[in-house]
Amino acid sequence: MRIESFAKPEITIGRGANNDFVLAERGVSGTHARLSLLGTGELVLTDLGSTNGTFVNSRRLQGSTAIGLYDEVFICHIRMEVAIGNQEFPPPPSNDPQAGHTMMASNIDPAMFRQSGTDEVSRGATLSGEIGGSNETNAQGQGA
Repeated sequence: MRIESFAKPEITIGRGANNDFVLAERGVSGTHARLSLLGTGELVLTDLGSTNGTFVNSRRLQGSTAIGLYDEVFICHIRMEVAIGNQEFPPPPSNDPQAGHTMMASNIDPAMFRQSGTDEVSRGATLSGEIGGSNETNAQGQGA
């Protein structure tokens, strides 16, 4: 398991060392996806033309979509969870050994965006993640 934090509103995810969140796993594209925290507190995931796909709730992502705490997200075969502010990650299912499991979080309370109307992201958003092995199946039910 790996935990990552980022003090910026947008990160790239991929196999290449130039990414903010590096997933050195076979099948992950060099620059696979982008995760953006908007000033509204919304998280937007964008597939950047990856070969093996980015999946949200078992559907291959074409372009961008907003994601939330309970959405099931896969970067290729690696499961990722996302939270903002003080949100807690949902507990893993009892049959989930957390292999290939990734979590991302931000330390900014989304209510701050709505109350202040300012771009709190520029003050230091933090995205965190953790990742384990790769023997999880992807959204299409295929093994790593």
